[in-house]
Amino acid sequence: MKVGFIGGLILASPVVLYQVWAFVAPGLYRNEKRYVVPFVFLGSFFFALGIFFAYYVALPSGSSFC
Repeated sequence: MKVGFIGGLILASPVVLYQVWAFVAPGLYRNEKRYVVPFVFLGSFFFALGIFFAYYVALPSGSSFC
């Protein structure tokens, strides 16, 4: 149950983030929107990097600990 919830959360995160952006974007000025693009790309990159780190580093070492 927990694995399904976390997997669904990871898979649904792009849609949720788009909905948040669609809500916030009309209230921003043009120069404020310009700063969002690097944050979105870097945030997505680090999020994916964290997933890969957890899968390839943290999970194997944690599983061998038991």
